[in-house]
Amino acid sequence: MTETSRSEGRLPTTAFTAAAAHAPPLAQPQGMDPASIKKLPIILHHAPSDREESAWDETECCICLGEFRDGEKVKVLPACDHYFHCDCVDKWLTHHSSCPLCRASLKVESSFPKILIQEPPLRIDFQF
Repeated sequence: MTETSRSEGRLPTTAFTAAAAHAPPLAQPQGMDPASIKKLPIILHHAPSDREESAWDETECCICLGEFRDGEKVKVLPACDHYFHCDCVDKWLTHHSSCPLCRASLKVESSFPKILIQEPPLRIDFQF
């Protein structure tokens, strides 16, 4: 086999390097900062006493698939009220800023105003 027949159908190395230089950079995942993760609420898990009631309750961590034990500390995500083992969700949140179950965003954009809908200004007519 000749050198030209082996290289047919492949880009020369210099063409590949040039194409890679112009490709947009890959977006890095944006996790939450450690201080924000530490501020998330932690509760004690309690299994419901009525089995019928537990049909809709979370019984396991969807990250590690381990079951929650009574009295175990679990971290609650404020955007959606889903809860997880503290260590599991802390690792997730260092690389992501959303709930691992429903993908609800946990980041608050500081550029948005705190009050989105304001009442119209109060108009007072004075008569003299």
